[in-house]
Formats: sequence, C-alpha cells, structure tokens
Amino acid sequence: MKRCYGIELKTCERHGLEITERLTSYQPSVTILDVVNGMVVVEAVDEVEAVKKWAASSIIEVHPLVQISSWDPRFEDIQDYGFFSSKHEAIYLFLELVTGLTIEGGEDVQQEMFQLQLEENLIAIDQSPENAKGIFFVERDKAELVAGYARAYKMDIQFDKNLSLHLDK
Repeated sequence: MKRCYGIELKTCERHGLEITERLTSYQPSVTILDVVNGMVVVEAVDEVEAVKKWAASSIIEVHPLVQISSWDPRFEDIQDYGFFSSKHEAIYLFLELVTGLTIEGGEDVQQEMFQLQLEENLIAIDQSPENAKGIFFVERDKAELVAGYARAYKMDIQFDKNLSLHLDK
C-alpha cells in the first residue's frame, strides 16, 4: 500500500501521454506513477505542488489516493471508489471515500464471524507482503458500522491513521 495523489487535468483526457511528456520536460522533479482516466498520479505532495505551478489553470481537482499493488481478486468492482492502473497492475482508491483497517486480535471463531460480516462492506483487501495481516478497505462512511461489528464479535481492530485526507500527510 502506498499513499499517492491523483491530479485531474482538463487536457489529460484529450492528450494522454503527451501531457506526461510535457509535464516531465517542464517539471523534471515530478515522477509520474501513472496516467489513467484523465488523471495524472504522482507520489508526493511536493510533486502535486510542482504540477500546480506548471498547470494551475488545467487542474480540475487533486485527490488523495492509496495505491494497492496486491489485492484480493474477489473485490474487483471498485469503480465507485477508485480505478485500476493503466496496466491493471494496481488499484487506486480515493481516500475521500475509503478507510483501511487491520484486525489486531480476537478469538479465531469470532474472527471468522467478524470477517463474514465485514465482507458485506469490503471494497478491497491489500494483501501485499508488508501487510501480512491484510488491510481491509471499507467506505469511510461505514467505519462506525464496522467498528460496531468488531465490538459485537469482541474483535480488536485498528483503523489506519496513515490514511488521512490531508495533502500534507
């Protein structure tokens, strides 16, 4: 899982890769991770700021994103919450819409029951090696509901603080 930013550019939809070539020639400090659906994806806030200086009048909106490169294929219906990378190698989720959580503890049987209940609200699961327990992504608006499930099944869950919406995080 990696935090990144999607920059919607007015001209991006019409010009595709041309915009990235122009952007990298004018702003060599910007590393473009991807260009998808009219959006340029960059890794860091300072790159967002560099693009703002270069193309302020072309920016529609900046979206904090989370990039997941290893996900559970059962949850590929993500169009309401994000999009696939141009090569279908990763998922980008909009942090305005989702939050992530990990399961920290609980009895095995209770954990199985909690996960069955949780599946009704799952958008994606990050299964990358650095997240051995898995990070479960749900709608941000359903975080309280999921916390209620955890309390009911006596589960210890932790919402990921690194998934804040602020551009400076």
